[in-house]
Amino acid sequence: KTKPKGVVRNPPKPLGIFGFTAGALGSFQTADIIKGLLGIEGRLLNTMLMVDLQHMQFLKVNISRNKDCICRIN
Repeated sequence: KTKPKGVVRNPPKPLGIFGFTAGALGSFQTADIIKGLLGIEGRLLNTMLMVDLQHMQFLKVNISRNKDCICRIN
């Protein structure tokens, strides 16, 4: 039997997250917390760190809280 064109019977399975990815990002988070505890400057407050480990690229994006959000803690 021939399968119809454009039909994929066994789609590829997603790879998921590699162990080293979680380890690397966990190390970044831990380092940032330790900097805060020790009072060291350069923390990632109000900043999202976007990480591309395949190409070893990092991008910092400034973020701010939505003051109108109902989830805001007073």
